[in-house]
Amino acid sequence: MSNKVTFSSRSILALIISLVIIGLLILGDLVEDVMHGETFRHLAVEFSPFFLVVCVIAMLSWRLIKATQFAHEKAEKLTKDLTASREDAVKWRAEAQTYIDGLSARIATQFSCWGLTPAEKEVAL
Repeated sequence: MSNKVTFSSRSILALIISLVIIGLLILGDLVEDVMHGETFRHLAVEFSPFFLVVCVIAMLSWRLIKATQFAHEKAEKLTKDLTASREDAVKWRAEAQTYIDGLSARIATQFSCWGLTPAEKEVAL
């Protein structure tokens, strides 16, 4: 059993949007602090969460892109496999029909060799 936790693309996208909003709020606060002449130390401390939010957004975006690419590749492979399976099915149906037709002809020939009447042939089939 796998303990791996997975998130849907929609939940990752919602998280990214939420983090972008948080990042914009932090950035707005940083701009306001710069305009009010806050110290470099204060700005550095407030920049840290902004930097962290940007890093998490980048990581989640990368994960979302990779998940989307994987889903598209898997869909393409499944489409190719389905097409191949359908082509095989058509081929096997045609081959099976050939054998059925041949068997039917062989049975009819054998019935004729035995001299069966049409009524007897119908009952035998």
